[in-house]
Amino acid sequence: MKYPVLLAACATLLLGGCHSLPTRPQPLVKTELFFGNTKGSGGVVSEKEWQAFLDHEITPRFPDGLTIVDTRGQWRPRDGRLIREKTRLVMIVHPETAENRAKIETIRRMYEKRFGQELVLQVTTPVKAVFD
Repeated sequence: MKYPVLLAACATLLLGGCHSLPTRPQPLVKTELFFGNTKGSGGVVSEKEWQAFLDHEITPRFPDGLTIVDTRGQWRPRDGRLIREKTRLVMIVHPETAENRAKIETIRRMYEKRFGQELVLQVTTPVKAVFD
């Protein structure tokens, strides 16, 4: 008779602690965005214009951090000509959520519209990241 009470007490103690078990972290992805520097209307995106876009559109959506690499790229748009241009590669590691996907899409569309770009290339890949 003592054993059922003891078992019930042990079960209560064990189950009571379950709420403090670590939760499984959300999957992480790395999104790479390729921002061409040539404006659709002619000219190039100035350093001041880029910094304003970064400060007002990208950073507020991903304030925890990102990496920017200045590089050069080339691609062939719909009209068939080859474009070589300075390109800014922005890399963001973030949880894979619908909210973050929407933020990325907003950033892409805003840059395309503001600077007359045909597209901002996006590459998203799963990652295993260590932050501690």
